[in-house]
Formats: sequence, structure tokens, C-alpha cells
Amino acid sequence: MRYGQLLASSPTESRDVSDLIVDSLDSLDVETLVAALDTGAAGAIATDAAGPEDLDRLAARLDVAESMLNRAAGTAVAGIVPADAAAVLACARATARPARASAIGLDEGKLAARLGVAAGGGAAAVASARGLVVLAAGAAGVTAFTVVGPDEDVRAAREAAAREGFAAVLVVR
Repeated sequence: MRYGQLLASSPTESRDVSDLIVDSLDSLDVETLVAALDTGAAGAIATDAAGPEDLDRLAARLDVAESMLNRAAGTAVAGIVPADAAAVLACARATARPARASAIGLDEGKLAARLGVAAGGGAAAVASARGLVVLAAGAAGVTAFTVVGPDEDVRAAREAAAREGFAAVLVVR
């Protein structure tokens, strides 16, 4: 199980969310979420999401976990990172706003690898995915974020994210 911190793309903003559990949706079962929330996690980010329906699945599991902990439903953050090009397109087509505070993100390195293109700003497909994720999040009224690895320059990533329209970066530890 990995943890991450969602940082506002602008360092002057104070909307940071610490200690999010970050894993595949299959690994984020109710028992895992209960344990994570009970030890202070603020929510969960499902990686390798097939589309916005996985955000609904995660939100439902978080609702159950919150109920088991006698917490108000909808207080934990739910987010997804689309797994591939089809998932990015599915998120871009979604029009329903999720019932809880949530986020849609992009792991550019993973997407580039799956597409077989160079990571970074040069690949047109990755640039298109960045725009689609920002648009999808805006249409759904949720936070758009980009994933930053533990070895990356977080300050530079935050600046780049802000320029691209992302409201936050997810720093995965």
C-alpha cells in the first residue's frame, strides 16, 4: 500500500490533503479503507481506473468504510487516475458530477509507457490527455491533478501543473 499527498499546484494555496491511500481499485476494498481511514488517511486515490464508474465504486466503498467508523458519509476524498487512453476518453465523456469531493488525475509517465511514446511534454497523445483530464475534472466540478513520483522535483511539478490547468499534484511516496 502506498500513500500520497495531494498538494495544491500553487504553493500559496492551502488546500493540501495529506495521507491519501494510493492503490489499484481492486486493492482498495472496504476493510483496507476502514483501516486506512482509522489510522488518519484523508481518503483514497484509485490508480488504473477504467473510467468514471470506478470513481463511483470507490466512493461507494468509502461510504461503507465511513459508516463502519461512525463518520459522516462523503467526508473522505475519492479520486481516480485513468489507466489508459480509453479511460481518459471515458472520463472526458462523463457528465455526471460525483456525490462527494473527488478528483481526477493523470499519471503521464504511466500513460506514455502504455502508449509507447516518450514521456514528458513532447508527445501529442500525452498532451491531449492532459487537456482532457483538466476538461473532464472541470466539467464534473472536481479537482484535476497530476501524479508526481518521489524522485521528481515537486516544486517544478507544481509550477508545470498550474500552467497546464491542474489544481493539484499527487506526490506518491
